[in-house]
Amino acid sequence: MKFRRRVRTTRDLFGLSIATHVFLWIFAGLAVVAITLLLFWISFDKPHLQSQAAKGVGPAALFNAAKLALAVVAGIGGVVALVVAFRRQRLGEADHERQDRATARDETRLFTERFSRATEQLGSDQAAVRIAGVYALAGLADDWPSGRQTCVDVLCAYLRMPFQLRSPLPDYEPEGQEDKQRIADLRASMENPVGGRMAYPANEEHQVRSTILRAIWDRMSQHSEVQWSGLNLDFTGAVFDEAKFDEFIFVNCSVKFGDCLFVGETTFAEARIVDNSSLWFTGSVFLDDLSFESTYIDDSRVTLLGAYGGEVTFEKCWLRSGEIELLGPKDEHGSISFVESTLEVGEVTIHLANMTGESSIDFSRSTITGAEIAIHGGTFYGGTIVFNGVKVNGGLISFKPHEYFDRDKMRFSGTEISFDGFALRRGSIRFDSIDAEGSSIHFDDLEMTGGEIRFVDVDLKSDSFRMDRPGVTGGSIDLGEIARTKSGQVIASEIGEFVRPVAPLEDVG
Repeated sequence: MKFRRRVRTTRDLFGLSIATHVFLWIFAGLAVVAITLLLFWISFDKPHLQSQAAKGVGPAALFNAAKLALAVVAGIGGVVALVVAFRRQRLGEADHERQDRATARDETRLFTERFSRATEQLGSDQAAVRIAGVYALAGLADDWPSGRQTCVDVLCAYLRMPFQLRSPLPDYEPEGQEDKQRIADLRASMENPVGGRMAYPANEEHQVRSTILRAIWDRMSQHSEVQWSGLNLDFTGAVFDEAKFDEFIFVNCSVKFGDCLFVGETTFAEARIVDNSSLWFTGSVFLDDLSFESTYIDDSRVTLLGAYGGEVTFEKCWLRSGEIELLGPKDEHGSISFVESTLEVGEVTIHLANMTGESSIDFSRSTITGAEIAIHGGTFYGGTIVFNGVKVNGGLISFKPHEYFDRDKMRFSGTEISFDGFALRRGSIRFDSIDAEGSSIHFDDLEMTGGEIRFVDVDLKSDSFRMDRPGVTGGSIDLGEIARTKSGQVIASEIGEFVRPVAPLEDVG
């Protein structure tokens, strides 16, 4: 059965013909004129029509009547013209709307066809075809803003699938049992690959995955012509082989790296994480170094609650506002570095560390102008925590037990905590509920013009705390129980007006 296309007639607008529209407009106009004349007649005390007729009709009255008739005719013509113009405009708008809907349907159909072809290419057994599919899908995302997230979801899903690594995994073994089992399973799958992507040649598959990251970088970096923003990138559980996210710009993005395994060095150097973006690395394992060097963070969050097999660096990082949260080193050679960083507003939290051997947390030569740095909980059997040469003009540096996980004091044994060359103008340094027996804390060459340094419930031997050559001209230093030690008395004798409380010297052994 065939259906004929409906032909547009003059009844397309409200179901009325043009003649009916003209008649209605003329009728409405005449009605308005009649009502107006009636009101005038009433307002002039209803003059008697017959008495006026008896006087006869002169030439002037005829001329005025002719003018009135011409005006009525002109008004009717104007009404007809307006109605026709109005109908023409409405019909043109209706045509335009129909064309827009048809164009949108055609575009959607075209985008759907391109999407299907690109995803088919990604499933090919040939690496060259898969790479072509990556470029096709990324290009489609550029042209299809409403479907961009869908295209990105497919690219991320490809990266989450298992594949054959190019080289054996390093010997690093994380502490968590789940992480150990996961690495063991990955080693077993590499030794005995079974079908699917695990059977693809490792070098070829690496090229495909590198192409995906490069395609995303081309659209989320400082050099992008088409800027992707406001996206959700879900890499949960993926394995990355030397992942490079350098110079990425994350604008209002949520990026999930939860439970990922990072093989080789992973870098986010000179990345920009802004406008309420978040990068989550909960449960991730890094078998090598992780770098956020020279990264800019504003109104965003980076959460690194994972295991590190190498160094973690935020050197020269600029925290304009937002949060950085990470676990402390859990390896005898692990380290976290914020050297020469600028920390303006926000929070840097390092907690649940288990430092041993030569591990370190280093903020040397950084500038703090309002940020809060908190080192919470954990047990320290060696290692160093360094704030040498740091300049503080507002903010807080605190050492204290974790609010939820620690029921006892924070414990340091054989750990060195150094604030040498520290410059404090405003802000606070607080040690709260600390057992530092066998460790050392020193503030040599301190420059202090304001702010406060405070020790509350800190257990520390007399010879393990020092403040040599202090340059204190303002602020206050509350030594707490340390004031009762020989070291505390020496410090009080040099800068007594700034030290409180000043307690009598007692024999502390």
